[in-house]
Amino acid sequence: MGQKYTSISDLYKQVKLNESEIIERKLTSQELEDREKIAKKLPMDDFKKRYGKDAMAVKMATATNIVKKKSQNETMEDELGERNLTKAKKLMGPSKNKEQGIEFVMKGLKISKDDATKMVNKILGVKESLDEKYDLYHSTFSGAMQHAYDYAQKKLGITVDKNEIDRKVATGPRKPSEGKTNKYRLKGKGGNLQIQVYNKGGSKPFELNMYKEGADPLVSLYADQITLNAIKEK
Repeated sequence: MGQKYTSISDLYKQVKLNESEIIERKLTSQELEDREKIAKKLPMDDFKKRYGKDAMAVKMATATNIVKKKSQNETMEDELGERNLTKAKKLMGPSKNKEQGIEFVMKGLKISKDDATKMVNKILGVKESLDEKYDLYHSTFSGAMQHAYDYAQKKLGITVDKNEIDRKVATGPRKPSEGKTNKYRLKGKGGNLQIQVYNKGGSKPFELNMYKEGADPLVSLYADQITLNAIKEK
């Protein structure tokens, strides 16, 4: 643990204050293991001086309380993480692409770019790595989109209907100019597909990002919003 417990009386007071909680909930197997490790670090001689024959009982009760407080703090951290994800989803709403979404989350939650990127990837259902990645860079916009359809069918099990492509891509926003991004949410047999094409300039200017959409309704709402933003820029 790396922590010294010097004030036995203070620890015991905390045990008494949380006595009802200790009685109410049984420890998990992991907590029992942690309790043994903590108990070994507590100075038995001090407990004996203060509590005599009850020393062991008080020592174990103190260790139990420390373990439960630790678990309570971890639960609070998990809940805080979920709340931050919910906030991040709302912050991403007005964004036009993933990079802008990351920037909004960074500023809104006051976190680092790495943490914001991980959070955005989690929200969008982006996996950290794929066994076989699709081609990122393409010389033409139409080539990037066709590659996305082919990859989706072969690797993701999604077949996008031609009418869906005509309605949202062919008659949708124009191909992105340099520095701009087009993003589409296409419904298909086997799931929904998110496609983002960014024009970075250069010999192969069109950068493709794509993934199979998850089941989170807030992700769908986000996708619809950024598609609408792209259409407005047409």
